[in-house]
Amino acid sequence: MITVVAHSAPAARQVSTSVPVNSAYVVKPGDNLWSIAEQFYGTGFKWDTIYRANSGQIGGNPNAIAAGQVLTIPGASSTPQMVPPSTRTTSSARVSTSTRTTTVSTSSAHHARTASLPGVPSVAATYIRQAAAGTGLPVSVVAAQNELESGYGTNLGPSSAGAMGPWQFMPGTWPSYSSAPFSQATSWSASTRAYIKLTNQLLKWSGGNVQQALAAYNAGQGNWQAGLGYANTILAKAS
Repeated sequence: MITVVAHSAPAARQVSTSVPVNSAYVVKPGDNLWSIAEQFYGTGFKWDTIYRANSGQIGGNPNAIAAGQVLTIPGASSTPQMVPPSTRTTSSARVSTSTRTTTVSTSSAHHARTASLPGVPSVAATYIRQAAAGTGLPVSVVAAQNELESGYGTNLGPSSAGAMGPWQFMPGTWPSYSSAPFSQATSWSASTRAYIKLTNQLLKWSGGNVQQALAAYNAGQGNWQAGLGYANTILAKAS
């Protein structure tokens, strides 16, 4: 049952205009299908459109979405526009079903769609899009991660810990993801191939949870919780 409470809001809400393409959305803490539908469609009543498009990964409980999951938003533009506050309604989007643990697959091609990358050098943008295509992550997430790692390749290191390259690989980690010598970690081409291999491994390990995979990229799988700040910074920049 959907409980709707209409109210006025102090500020406009970001939503997208209707464009006949699919968008990928990374779930953030506090999101539910109703609030996501408001952002993209201007009304929470379209929450079921998002649910139907993602029911295979969400499962039987529409409330069981988690931060870091990537959802398909059917027929929505990836560029939000302002909608007057008077048009908004809110809802808890609660549905009485049993709770279950859910995961998300990032293998679908729509997650790797091309995107405008203003302010990103052309060489970096080329390899960021390649990395997005190779991992299934949204381009915006990959771009935000690369900016945090190396400033779009403007700081190739070595870091104080010895990490090098556009994706900041450590000497001890590099051989697991590339057959090239570590000196090639500063190469966009070799480093991006290694990034794709590592990120796909982390996405498989995390069951498709982007937040957890990003955290493990930073802090390691055995200590991934320590990387949540890193992951949340990336997801916030990508939103």
